[in-house]
Amino acid sequence: MAITTTTRTLLSFGVILELLGILLAICFVQSYHPDEDRPRQAPSTLVRLASGVPIMLILTGIVGLAAALIAETLKTSLSTAFIMSGCVIVGVTVCLLVVNGRL
Repeated sequence: MAITTTTRTLLSFGVILELLGILLAICFVQSYHPDEDRPRQAPSTLVRLASGVPIMLILTGIVGLAAALIAETLKTSLSTAFIMSGCVIVGVTVCLLVVNGRL
């Protein structure tokens, strides 16, 4: 596991922000695909502005995970570095899918 308190904090915040961004991205996708029975309405300005929040949360989480990855790699905890790099890869993939509108 993480060696220092700083690394643990970075890891925790990175994972939490990334998961929160993924959950919000899923909620926004669900809101863009309403039931077929209801007429489709154009999203309001607030919804369009808020749709960028998941991307920012995921990117912030990626930065936190990358910082923790570098700190752990320098401390030679290779197993935690592998786990964090996997989380970074998942976050980047989800972020790219959300940006491209495929998620």
